[in-house]
Amino acid sequence: METRNWVTEAGRKDAGWLDLFMVRKVDPSHDAGLREGDVLLQLNEKRVTQAQDLDVVSNNESLEAVIFRDRQRHTIKVSTLPTEMAETGHLLSFCDATFHNPHHALRQQISVIDLQVYISSTIEG
Repeated sequence: METRNWVTEAGRKDAGWLDLFMVRKVDPSHDAGLREGDVLLQLNEKRVTQAQDLDVVSNNESLEAVIFRDRQRHTIKVSTLPTEMAETGHLLSFCDATFHNPHHALRQQISVIDLQVYISSTIEG
């Protein structure tokens, strides 16, 4: 389906609000197949028009995504991450500073993280 027709059809089926989701940041340590600026149209053959459509549970190592990139529609495989990589499992508190590995949300916010140690808080004194 042509992209223009996809947007028209999505607007018809979702009579309320139609959102388009653009990739803003890509974790530099994880090549997931997505690039900054990609617009996400579908995940696993399900149209993405609202935030809850992004809540996909999968035991597979990848998801099939339909994206809009460089003025063309593309179907790509997007690799997934195990949930243990998304959270902090261990931390160390030493000399009033808290050290841990950079968690996934932090990696999404900062473009380059080469170190495996992140200081999340310090206490004066």
